[in-house]
Amino acid sequence: MNAGFSNFATLKKHLLGGSSAKNETRFDLTIKMIGLGMASAIENFCGSRKFFRAEDAKEIYPADRCQWIVARYPVESVASVEIKVNETEGFVLQTPSPIVTVDTVAGIINFSGSADAGAPTSQVRFTLTGGYWWETLEPDDDEYPSTMPEGANPLPEDLKLAWLMQCEVIWSKSDKLGTGLVDDPEAQSKVSTLELSPLVKQMLGQFVRYNLV
Repeated sequence: MNAGFSNFATLKKHLLGGSSAKNETRFDLTIKMIGLGMASAIENFCGSRKFFRAEDAKEIYPADRCQWIVARYPVESVASVEIKVNETEGFVLQTPSPIVTVDTVAGIINFSGSADAGAPTSQVRFTLTGGYWWETLEPDDDEYPSTMPEGANPLPEDLKLAWLMQCEVIWSKSDKLGTGLVDDPEAQSKVSTLELSPLVKQMLGQFVRYNLV
């Protein structure tokens, strides 16, 4: 189970540690909610970046430029480029590919020349594989542990730590066992909107995705 930036077992162990509640299941839903909510908050803070590795993910952008920073990087590969000029024709595969270079680490795709790929009303769609890989299977799953796909990039340890730290901040908001969060539905709905801690923000600085203007 993907609990944010790791599997559920890792997050639960971090939050409950050696407490007497570690074997209870009544906190499981809240722990999962915190993990996913904080992962979403971190992605939003980092410029709407998508950290989870996906194969053949599709991303759509305005075509009135010749350079893009995609949301899901590091980039492993770009399978195709399509451009839509109007709804009648829809997205049309570009062959040969107009891509000149891809900065796989920074997620920047460059087309040839300085001319825009299309008019301001046009769209470009990339089909790509990218993002960070982390374990989503649980220790009780048959295929655990997973094997990282060839060419994939593992989740950086400092990014994982920032996520765990922020989850711990939220977990301890009500009390040491987080029972206030469990018993308060309104608090649960607000988890993903809670402010990131200053230290976590500092740690995330290197992962922020900036928009090209």
